[in-house]
Amino acid sequence: MKKLHLTLITLLVLATAQAQMITEKDLLGEWKIARMDFGGVLADFETGEVTTGENAPDNADAEGLKAMMQSSMSDKLKSNRVAFKPGFVFETSEGDETHTGSYKLADDGTRQVLLLDTPEKMTIDITLKDGLLVWVLPSAQVFKMYFRKIIN
Repeated sequence: MKKLHLTLITLLVLATAQAQMITEKDLLGEWKIARMDFGGVLADFETGEVTTGENAPDNADAEGLKAMMQSSMSDKLKSNRVAFKPGFVFETSEGDETHTGSYKLADDGTRQVLLLDTPEKMTIDITLKDGLLVWVLPSAQVFKMYFRKIIN
């Protein structure tokens, strides 16, 4: 009975992992920045609020990060968009500038990554959570960007 219970749990975990795989179809469309988390300081671009989370550094560092994040919430950054187009074409818009390149999805069994080639190469861990595309960027501190799909 214990072995059957373990087998069922394993199958459930595998089925859940399979269901969460991001496909090209999931990504297609235009996305705008909704939130950023930099070292536990959270900037919400939809509400304009900057707060500290549980992973934030001590008070002095947190206040400095909060000020930096507040200043980064400029109109230019709020207008940033990323677009995934058919044929694995990737486009970023920053104010009046647009950059186009390509992307690939890869999976090593423990995580799914986005391989970008626009104009520099980047590897970004990605997940879909609560309707948001989450990018975990390589950094000494936790640096996450959350995007909301605005156009399919």
